[in-house]
Amino acid sequence: MFRKNTVQQLNLQDLTVNVLVGLHILKENFSVSDEDLIGALNFDMRFQFALGTTSYEKQPVSL
Repeated sequence: MFRKNTVQQLNLQDLTVNVLVGLHILKENFSVSDEDLIGALNFDMRFQFALGTTSYEKQPVSL
């Protein structure tokens, strides 16, 4: 009746919410502006790794 969610079954909207919540946590933790946060997401592998977006060709958010 119930089965585990796999990566293929996850909704893209849920993934985006997870990334946005993670971005907010990183922003508060490192006390950075929105612009610096998005820049770090696009160019800093540490932020991409923390959010689980290292395999994306294009990051899911932008300004």
